Amino acid sequence: MRILSRIGNFFFYLFIVIILIAGLGSALHNTPFLFSVIRSNSMYPLFSRGDLVFVRSLSVAAPVKIGDIVLFKTEDDSLARKGWVLHRIVAGDAENGFITQGDANETPDQLGERAHAIKREWIAAKVPTWGTHVFKCPLLGHLPLWVEKYRRSPYLLPCFAFLLTIILASTEWQNERSGKKKDKLDLSLLYIGSGFVISLLLLASMLAASQKINLEYEVADQRGALQGSMIGILKEGDTTERFLAELKNKSFCPFIAAVTCPDPQITLNVDFLTLKQNQKKELSFKVTALQTGTHQFPIWIGMYYPFLPPHILYQLQTKSIWLVLGIVSILPGLPLILYPFLDFKLRRKTKKEIRRLYRRIKRALPLHN
Repeated sequence: MRILSRIGNFFFYLFIVIILIAGLGSALHNTPFLFSVIRSNSMYPLFSRGDLVFVRSLSVAAPVKIGDIVLFKTEDDSLARKGWVLHRIVAGDAENGFITQGDANETPDQLGERAHAIKREWIAAKVPTWGTHVFKCPLLGHLPLWVEKYRRSPYLLPCFAFLLTIILASTEWQNERSGKKKDKLDLSLLYIGSGFVISLLLLASMLAASQKINLEYEVADQRGALQGSMIGILKEGDTTERFLAELKNKSFCPFIAAVTCPDPQITLNVDFLTLKQNQKKELSFKVTALQTGTHQFPIWIGMYYPFLPPHILYQLQTKSIWLVLGIVSILPGLPLILYPFLDFKLRRKTKKEIRRLYRRIKRALPLHN
């Protein structure tokens, strides 16, 4: 029974790690990664709302065919408001576009929704199938759906942190009262795990608030339009100013916004600023056309909790936005992560168990003599 319990715990923790990796990968790539949450019953009975479905990411050159269940997001049509859609290809090809339909729907998406045929580049992933079977986890998708529903609430993060504090305090108080020593390692893992969970939650909320805007324009001998560009074709020597975005802080605490762009021909009206609760700020940029050719650069608008001074966050973001996100998100969870190594009793137990685990892994390695 003890071995079965350990095996069960191993697979449970492995599954939790996979879910966390999937959530973090989805946030980083702005595309469902490893898993996709089913938000409707349009694919019933194969999928139901709240299912967590395994998806395989596709390269741009990867082929898709009629019958595949694909994950796609359209642009500038009635399907675009739904975000990522998981439906089956029922007709079409890569050259002319694909026609998709939910298994439970009576008509294709392109007929009932007046949507465009799905271009190949809009398809990001597909669902692997084994005969008629797919890998899914029923009901587990309701948790991310609930978090998604309330993620903009200003009370979600402080309530979650308060709940973790209550759990940690009550657990330690009970251990001290009962004089138990065997739970010290579990308590250490609880501290470390809680610290990482808080950091991941902060990272997800900052990623959701941040934006990446890709700018493409051309500098040539004469002015003109450029498809998909808010700037177009500029004549050498031209100067033009454009609206970029409107920032609004809906959180319970101040947010620091940092705006960076590596293009030397682009000047931003704001480098960094602090947004108080419900404060708004319009961002704009100016392009000075000095160098001929086609130019394509991203503008990063990073939104951070005020754990570091604004000018430091801005300087770090000029190096890498992922560096800033990592530092800012880990800071609040760091005391919990380090506490088991700073407390004398917990440190001894934690180090002892880490050494014991290392010896077990070393003995299990095939190269061990």
